[in-house]
Amino acid sequence: MRRGFVWLLAGTAAALAVLAAVGGAAGEWVPGVWGAACAGAAGFVVPAVWDRVKERRDRVRTELERRSAAVARLAEVSDEMTAPPAMPTVPRPRGTGDVVGLLRPQRAVVAFIGREGELRRLREWCHADGRNGGDGVSVGGGGGGGTGAAVALVTGTGGVGKTRLALRLAEELRQRGWSCRWVRAGGEADVVTTVREVGAAPVLLVVDYAETRTGLRALLTAVAGSRSGQGGPERDSRRLRVLLLARSEGEWWERLQGVPGPVGAAVAGAVTVALEPGVLPRWPERQLVAEAVPQFARALGIPPPRHAEVTLADEGVPLLVLHAAALVLVLRAREAGAPGAPAALPGAALPVAALPVAVGSAVLDELLRHEKRYWYESAAIAALTGPGGLDTTAVQRCVAVTSLLDADSEAAAADLLSLVPGLDAPWCDPLRRRTARWLSTLYPGTSPGAVGPLQPDLLAEHHIARQLDRSPEMARLIGLRLDASHARRALTVLTRAHAHQPGVEAVLEGWLAARLPELAEAAVTVAVETPGPLGPLMARVLAEADLPLTALQHVKRAIPYPTLALAEADMVVTHHIVEALPEEATPERRAMWLEALGLAFHQVGRRMEALAPMEEAERIRRRLVRLSPEQHRPGLAACLSSLGHRLAEAGRVPEALTAAQEAVGLYRDLAHTFPSSPDRYRPALAECLNSLGMRLSEAGRVDEALAATQEAVDLELVGYAPDRRPHVLAMLLHNLGNRLFEAGREDEALAPTREAADLYRELVRHAPDRHRPGLASCLNNLGNRLSDAGLRAEALTAAQEAVDLYRDLARTSPDRYRPGLAACLNNLGNRLSDAGREQDALVSIEEAVRVHRALHRELRQGPRRDPVRFPYRAQARTNTDRADVDRFRHALAASLRNLGIQLTAVGRDVEARAAHAEAASLTGDGPP
Repeated sequence: MRRGFVWLLAGTAAALAVLAAVGGAAGEWVPGVWGAACAGAAGFVVPAVWDRVKERRDRVRTELERRSAAVARLAEVSDEMTAPPAMPTVPRPRGTGDVVGLLRPQRAVVAFIGREGELRRLREWCHADGRNGGDGVSVGGGGGGGTGAAVALVTGTGGVGKTRLALRLAEELRQRGWSCRWVRAGGEADVVTTVREVGAAPVLLVVDYAETRTGLRALLTAVAGSRSGQGGPERDSRRLRVLLLARSEGEWWERLQGVPGPVGAAVAGAVTVALEPGVLPRWPERQLVAEAVPQFARALGIPPPRHAEVTLADEGVPLLVLHAAALVLVLRAREAGAPGAPAALPGAALPVAALPVAVGSAVLDELLRHEKRYWYESAAIAALTGPGGLDTTAVQRCVAVTSLLDADSEAAAADLLSLVPGLDAPWCDPLRRRTARWLSTLYPGTSPGAVGPLQPDLLAEHHIARQLDRSPEMARLIGLRLDASHARRALTVLTRAHAHQPGVEAVLEGWLAARLPELAEAAVTVAVETPGPLGPLMARVLAEADLPLTALQHVKRAIPYPTLALAEADMVVTHHIVEALPEEATPERRAMWLEALGLAFHQVGRRMEALAPMEEAERIRRRLVRLSPEQHRPGLAACLSSLGHRLAEAGRVPEALTAAQEAVGLYRDLAHTFPSSPDRYRPALAECLNSLGMRLSEAGRVDEALAATQEAVDLELVGYAPDRRPHVLAMLLHNLGNRLFEAGREDEALAPTREAADLYRELVRHAPDRHRPGLASCLNNLGNRLSDAGLRAEALTAAQEAVDLYRDLARTSPDRYRPGLAACLNNLGNRLSDAGREQDALVSIEEAVRVHRALHRELRQGPRRDPVRFPYRAQARTNTDRADVDRFRHALAASLRNLGIQLTAVGRDVEARAAHAEAASLTGDGPP
């Protein structure tokens, strides 16, 4: 268009010039006329054209200003994943640089090797539509991986190679025209919108330490919104991918999966890649070290050592430690080539003796010794050492403190350095400021004047753990100074360090014991994000703590429900709250906390203890109903429903049935009382009818049990929508299948059980922590139903999956899930036997016997040592533990009979007779 305007102006000027010349030749009167005509034409054409040019220029300027502002905003919330720097070609003088910096993945000193399968999977995820280059799928359309295709998660322990894998992927994508960026902490909410304003290239956003990012949900919401078309058709017409890097899939990931709507769906459908900590496929660990040695030598400007002997001290060594071993070999060679050592010819391998390196934690210690030398030399150059300055110990502690805690400015770093013993006096302020300035140049942070941590993370965690262990006073001071801005990072770093430095557990326990109420929210967040010792430590500290009621309630509110990591801590704090309730507390409040205590006991599998507080809550609720029936009947109904479950778990079937019947009657009355609001009590009535069906089944009243369960399903399906209560429908269908089977209607039992399993699978995709137990139980029964229907291959698959799920659950909460694991192992053995795999069947049934034997033995031995003494325990044991012992005695006997049958099938008749004899002694008149 601009070219058209230029030609228009040129043509107009030329025409006017010709007319003026002709007019001049025709006489004097003509110039006046032609001049006026020319002036009029120019006055009409030139301003109009100029206005259009100016308008176009203003639009271009506005667009350039908008883009420039977007680029500036993008730099505030993210960093470009640039290509790694070239390897230095000039030898670096000894002591003039940090050696551990060579291990940083961004330096890429060692060539990328291995991880072909993981890289291929991520590459395919980025190009899910099958196209090449920059032509991506519509962000709002979805391709390849569906809704979840925008998100991928790479997990692995520290030093296993997550960052290097992400950098390699980014390097490949940049060559295809992608924009690849690290998302800064705090920039998650704005990065998606900002990156779209900058350009139209496909984008990869990488979020490191994803499990610690409080803004991650906002980022995923923005991504999910754009994929649903909320970002506008033009800007969303390209590919957007979000790669998350984390140590593990913990409860943080499960809770994101449970977020309703597109965010949960995106996370549930995410591509997940787990990096194993040990050897890369087809690459022996010794070979990995040998390959890295010459590359580190070249980076340091010296010949590689002639010998590189490696001893593997630990199994499953992370790749970073293998590279650290290679670097240590090269550094030893450099020291051997120093003045006074045998000289090497230029380009020749250094003649180094005694070069074997034990690959393990000792390698990190040796590498830190080299790095400390760099710190000392650098500090001396900065005039920080000497009389009145820093000694070697203080230098090490300064690096540890600023690596543990955030220091976003020199002033913040100087303040943190007051936690170092010897630097806390007021007259040390000038030294602290100069030390902070030195640290900001030693390890620059992301903003001017900020101090970054020692890198790589594994080395920093190792150094921090050692310094806190050597200076309990510094550890104590840090714990006392932790605030909201520092607590989460400090707890995260030490929880990660615990995997290879278990001594930090004492530091964590000391911090929690001193300031549990202030640290509770951060500790709960970290326990959910990072698997480690925090959950058990909180339970231990709470058991010994003497906290006021308000502080206990604060801790309780911080703990989510349900939870596996913090279930024991939840049990302890809830018990303390019940004990701390004042005498003037209202009966309703006391009943509420007693019910919460029963639920907390149940969550950790403490069936016996769960019953007593529920019975006490029931008595309180009944007194309240007598005083005000209309106000308190709903509370009594809910309490009776829960009490029925606890009574059944304790083996008190008749009482459990009575409680369930009364709860159903109360809810029926309430539903009739409010006929204009049928949904008010119908859901609760459906769940109570389901419970009643289970209690009637336990009492042997099969037909009544089926009728109650069928009514529950029918009530739940009235006006049912898929997003209403799918977990309740799955539970009801599962139990309906069980009731149909008990009633002899095996052909009808399979369909609802299969449908329940499908619902549970979908629920587990969104919230595994909450729904894996339901899926495991359902799959166990589905295997039996499929076997009854003659579908043996499907039955075996379901039984194996149920065992796998119960194994995972039992590792986290053994009291609650070991009985289910034993039952599933028995069923798996039967399915394997049906498939003709008799030896495999025997292995599974033998394991079931071992689990049942352990459960029976533990109950007979009496109560275990608890983190807190519960007054309900003695009461519970006298009333109900005998029933539990009897239950597991019969379960062990059943497993032994199953074992006897299988031993006979493989021809081991003598052992089979012994198993049957032991089963008979358990259920006969002999001693249990």
